[in-house]
Amino acid sequence: MVEDYPGAPSYPRTSPLRGWPPGHLVDLYDVVDETVASAAFCDYLLELVSSDGHLWGVWYDLDAKSLMWYPADDFATAEYPETWGALRPGMSSTLPNTGTMTGC
Repeated sequence: MVEDYPGAPSYPRTSPLRGWPPGHLVDLYDVVDETVASAAFCDYLLELVSSDGHLWGVWYDLDAKSLMWYPADDFATAEYPETWGALRPGMSSTLPNTGTMTGC
């Protein structure tokens, strides 16, 4: 666990890392080979904890909290939006009026 490493901060998101002054973070590429990091994490996740070619953090927990479930049989025969941009206006006007909680 992260708690076993005093001095190793644990954040639920990466934005606090932006506030650390220069010299207070260790570039993890000094101790972890870049090919190992690339094999363990997709490019997007590495970009979230990297800047200017330096790796400032690693992921130890990742949750998918915002999944949208839908009835596949109904969607197979219906017309539906093909992009997120086209989907969002319908969600904001339809879902709040259904009386059910999204994702339940």
